[in-house]
Amino acid sequence: MEKKSSVHIRLIRMSHFLKLGYHKAANMSEQEFAKLVPYPEDKPGKLLVVKHQLIPIDIQMKLIGGENHLNLPLLKNLVKTPNTLIYWRYGVEDGEKMLDKSMNLCLKIFQEKNRIPSVVEEGIAIVVYKKDVLEDHGIDLPGSFCVGVPCLRLEKKRPELIIGCSCDASQDYGSASCSS
Repeated sequence: MEKKSSVHIRLIRMSHFLKLGYHKAANMSEQEFAKLVPYPEDKPGKLLVVKHQLIPIDIQMKLIGGENHLNLPLLKNLVKTPNTLIYWRYGVEDGEKMLDKSMNLCLKIFQEKNRIPSVVEEGIAIVVYKKDVLEDHGIDLPGSFCVGVPCLRLEKKRPELIIGCSCDASQDYGSASCSS
């Protein structure tokens, strides 16, 4: 039963990326793209993530109808991500629980709760699945750094990847994280 469930979840989550043309952006057929997608573990809060090594950040932003404003050569991940081009994160929270908390406080809470701060690609993946999330709040991505902490926000009804401010608490922004 678990294998059937993981096959079903894999197909559903992968279909979001295929509808947006991720496979075309990677110069692959749907089948070639699908071969890179691992089967998920039986854990809650699943998020399928495509790394920038397969599809660059600025192209991923275009695929979700948005725009990148980061200086990408300066972008670094501060947390370790799996060594595959496409991977799963579990126990994902989109930042809603961290509204009105500074990123520094969020990082302290994440450390206490053994959570991993999200990186840019994970923030983009959240928007792939929950297109309207940015209408509710911006997403700080403290697992990455680019002369500041990146965040996703809605600007003129389009997702925008920018540098945020880690010192201030805002009821409009929350830091995203995952359990593994």
